[in-house]
Amino acid sequence: LVIAITEGVSDAQKTFDVVRKHLIHGIQEGKAGSSHRDEQLQEMLSSLTLEENKVASRSSMESEINHAVYRFEKNECSLIPETQRWMAFVTESGISQISLSFAEKEGRLSWTEGTQNYEVSFGLDGDDRYSVTQLPYCENVIASCGYWEAENVLHLIFRMIEEAHGMEIKIQLEENKATLSYQPTITKTSWISLTGIRSDHR
Repeated sequence: LVIAITEGVSDAQKTFDVVRKHLIHGIQEGKAGSSHRDEQLQEMLSSLTLEENKVASRSSMESEINHAVYRFEKNECSLIPETQRWMAFVTESGISQISLSFAEKEGRLSWTEGTQNYEVSFGLDGDDRYSVTQLPYCENVIASCGYWEAENVLHLIFRMIEEAHGMEIKIQLEENKATLSYQPTITKTSWISLTGIRSDHR
């Protein structure tokens, strides 16, 4: 029996608890060929129910910041995980600007690092959206979802498909500023933050 858990699962122990309670009980050593055990397992599996995806509340700020551009001073920051940068020979860094846009059930984050432009869609309905980003030596598929942690704080999770790493991102909006914070989802190093100014603010 092989159990695979995606990197984006925040509490793996809950998954293990379900496996132990509902599966392992019916697949005990020495009982694998038992039709009675098979029937018990089938009965337990048929009683399982999955919760519907919870749709997070939306922020009234979406219309205000839709397509707004925030520019940052010179830095060495990157939203591409370090391991992915090594594997794809990404040498450019430095986030110069970001922009957010919103639709009915999803949003989109666009940003520039060095001379490279990136764009990732994120679900706001509880489901991931999948985006292809072009790196120097390969294409990278990113699954991403997001929710409003507060009225002015957007929380995003990037998960690199078929990779063990991702990026957790928070964007805090205040007046004409946006503070971008991020940390890798696996190593959980300290949050890195930088603040940008809205370029079309008057």
